[in-house]
Amino acid sequence: MGKLALLSTIMILFAGPAIAQTCHAPSDTASVVTNDEQRLSLAYNVSSNEWDEENKNFGAAAVIYGVPVSANYDEYKRKVREQAQQLNINSLQRHFLAYVTSTLTQNDLDAYKACLAQGNSLTAVTESIGPNTYIFSLVASPSFNPSVVGLRLASSTNLSSNDVAYLNSEFNRLTTNIPINRQFTITPSDKRKEVTIDIAAGSLGVVLQLPALDVPAPTDSRRQISIAAASFDQKANVGTVPAVYGDGVILNTAAFCNVGNMAHYTFAAAAGRYSFWLQYASGSPPRPVTIDINGVTMTAGNTSTGGFTEDHQKWFKIFEVDLKDGVNTLRLSRPTCFPHIKGYRFVPS
Repeated sequence: MGKLALLSTIMILFAGPAIAQTCHAPSDTASVVTNDEQRLSLAYNVSSNEWDEENKNFGAAAVIYGVPVSANYDEYKRKVREQAQQLNINSLQRHFLAYVTSTLTQNDLDAYKACLAQGNSLTAVTESIGPNTYIFSLVASPSFNPSVVGLRLASSTNLSSNDVAYLNSEFNRLTTNIPINRQFTITPSDKRKEVTIDIAAGSLGVVLQLPALDVPAPTDSRRQISIAAASFDQKANVGTVPAVYGDGVILNTAAFCNVGNMAHYTFAAAAGRYSFWLQYASGSPPRPVTIDINGVTMTAGNTSTGGFTEDHQKWFKIFEVDLKDGVNTLRLSRPTCFPHIKGYRFVPS
């Protein structure tokens, strides 16, 4: 998947009829999953288009955030809810958006908030969850004027009296009609309980629901890991030519096939066994590469896909491999030119 589409519908908090501002932001699957509610929140957020892509590429072998891809999208979502019930997670719909926005990269978070600020809206966006505090921001458009509607903290649960006073004081400072994009850091009174913040704007309000910080570790912290080929941290004689061969595809550079090609990656994983998948395009004869994952090597790419252009890109399951907790390494090399490589996947076995 690489990135998942986050769809959030924000109700307008401004005088006049309520309308909806729809914003999309990608959620990066490289984020570390720390508990089952977070994992299932990210699974709950998977769109039908993302499900279609996984099913097309991997079929029955696909596992999305620990949930089998299933026969169809509705069945996949049903299995997400079933897992939540089995694990006694009753707050999935309350907390999933907070978990999703807190996994965004800074660039994606900025883009998401910029979209929210385009409407006549006020909303609260969760930026960070734990280990001891939350960080959220208020985002509003230039037409939202706190001094007119009277921005205030209407109510809260599981916040200390100091944090209640802090938020009220900060909200009182927001009295101009300039865009609001302010961060607030709060600490729960009890890390084992969720936090609720009800922010009032005139007769309307927005409620921020935050999951407990002290929750059990995931029953299985493995997740599907997607790596874009162009995201290498080291390389030799490879580059991209997106206009010809597709965005994110790596291939030999100007030295052509006269020198060796290499690409190296580091990535985080939870310990366990995974199947490694490779996406590439290659004409005939094929261009096999040596794959090294944490010192375990294998030759792959022995099959021609019929050409080198993007429409010839195909996924291949290469082998099973054990990953370790924390940082892992992936290295591809070939004494001459690469096939045209687009991506890699590690799917929990």
